[in-house]
Amino acid sequence: MRPIFPSVLLLLASTFATLAEAGPMQAVLQEHRDLIVESSRKSIGPAIEAVASSGLPEAHSVLQAWQGKDIWMRKSDGLFFLGERIDAKTYRLLDFDSGDTAGEFPKRALKNIKPNSGIRAMIGTALVRFQLLDPEPERRMAALDAIERSPDASLLAPLRNSMEGEGDAGIRARKMRIERLLTIAHGTGVDERVAAIEEMST
Repeated sequence: MRPIFPSVLLLLASTFATLAEAGPMQAVLQEHRDLIVESSRKSIGPAIEAVASSGLPEAHSVLQAWQGKDIWMRKSDGLFFLGERIDAKTYRLLDFDSGDTAGEFPKRALKNIKPNSGIRAMIGTALVRFQLLDPEPERRMAALDAIERSPDASLLAPLRNSMEGEGDAGIRARKMRIERLLTIAHGTGVDERVAAIEEMST
C-alpha cells in the first residue's frame, strides 16, 4: 500500500473542515455538485428540485443566480458562491447562506456554472413557485403568464397551494381558472379531470 503524504492529508482535512462549516444551502448544492457542474439537461432535474423544495429562504435567490449564470465554483474546495465581477480577471464571491463576502479571487481559480437554454427554462419553471406567492401582484400575474405559456404538471400543486392565501380577487379568479385547466391536462384521476371539465363548461 502506497503511503499517503502529509500534504494530501492536510488538503483532505481542510476540505472536510470547510464542508462541515458550510451552511444549509451550500450543503444542498454540494449534495448535487456533480450534476450542477456537468450541467446536462437530461440529469439536472434532481438538483433544481432539491434547491426549489429545500424550504430555505435562500432558494429563490440561488435559482435566480443559477438562471442568470452568476454561480461560481471555487476550484480549491468545490464550494459554490454568487459571483460579482470586479474586472475581467477578478471576481468577488458571496456566500449564499450568510451573504458574507468570501473574498476576491482570480477568474482562473473559479469555474462559472453556465446552464444552457434548456436548463434555464427548467429553472424558470421552478422560480414560478416562488413568484406565485410574491407580495407584488405584478409578479404573481407574471407567474400565471408563465404557467399559461408552459403548463407543466409540476406547477399544479404550487398553484393550488397559492390560492388559499391570495388576497387579490382578480388574481385569485385567474388562479382558479388556470388550476382547472391544469387539472384537466394533468389531473391524477379520471373523476378529477371530468369534474374540472364540467366546472369549466358551466
